[in-house]
Amino acid sequence: MINAGAILILSLKCTLLANGNVKTLEVPVHDAMATINATHNGFQFEATVFEERMNSVRISHPGSESETMSYSPSDYTLRTLTTNLKIKDSYASVDCEVVSK
Repeated sequence: MINAGAILILSLKCTLLANGNVKTLEVPVHDAMATINATHNGFQFEATVFEERMNSVRISHPGSESETMSYSPSDYTLRTLTTNLKIKDSYASVDCEVVSK
């Protein structure tokens, strides 16, 4: 049973995979927004939450100037987003979700 007076605490949790190495990051959602920016094994990752829903995820590879992005249309309330990028022998993916604590 959920207490009607309970405050819902949300966070943005992302799993980054780059060339076989995994890194998990989590930041609190504050004022309905959150952002993760991280560099991991030569790839740059970005994820954003807006209005307490997943807004976008992006992976870029500075050496090749390649990038990929996935985003949520404004009329959908998505709690998860994912994308991946393959360049020659390198591979990266990001899986993010808005989680409640």
